[in-house]
Amino acid sequence: MPDINEVSISFHFSHFSKIDSLRRLAWNITGPKQLERAEKKMFETLKSHFGGRYVPVLNNTHQIWTVYSNLTSDNIPIVLVHGFGGGIGLWSLTLDQLASDRPVYAIDLPGFARSSRPVFSLDSIEAEKQFIDMLEEGRKGIGLNNE
Repeated sequence: MPDINEVSISFHFSHFSKIDSLRRLAWNITGPKQLERAEKKMFETLKSHFGGRYVPVLNNTHQIWTVYSNLTSDNIPIVLVHGFGGGIGLWSLTLDQLASDRPVYAIDLPGFARSSRPVFSLDSIEAEKQFIDMLEEGRKGIGLNNE
């Protein structure tokens, strides 16, 4: 076994290698165009046709991005709502199967992916009400009624 004093390890960092390492760790901000391109690529792999549109809410001050398919079916629709840190892409592997026999709506929640990023109240009760109001307006905007 070598004596610890005999083993030397040297690290050589150049100015550029430090910068390159930091760049790899930096957060890459994704803008609307990048999200649109990524979503388009994802939907190109599907067999079913999916459309998408912005549903205006809160007196047209915000929008909820909604993707849909098979709207001519008379079966009960399914509405997909992602959790925090998600988006429509979460269902990419199951969208074809889900849309095979019923209407499918997948929404990007307010503040996520391609939907508007509203500034909610600092009061938790009011913020929750604002969020629910946006979802309700979005539901009505895509034609999902209480029937």
